[in-house]
Amino acid sequence: ENMEKLKTGDILAVAEVVRNLMRVNREKSLSSGEAKMLANARQILISEIILSCHITQKEAEKLVEDAV
Repeated sequence: ENMEKLKTGDILAVAEVVRNLMRVNREKSLSSGEAKMLANARQILISEIILSCHITQKEAEKLVEDAV
């Protein structure tokens, strides 16, 4: 399901995947596949935030962390 959301290219779907996987990761350890998916989705989301908000990577990473 998460992979399908990533394939859509919809930034809201990507953000949903990041949120869901980060929440799961806080409760229990992710599988290696889930961890890779989180890293990829998180990078996509951060890149979009950087481009649209004209902020640094560090600022974008903080926004994502604070939002979840």
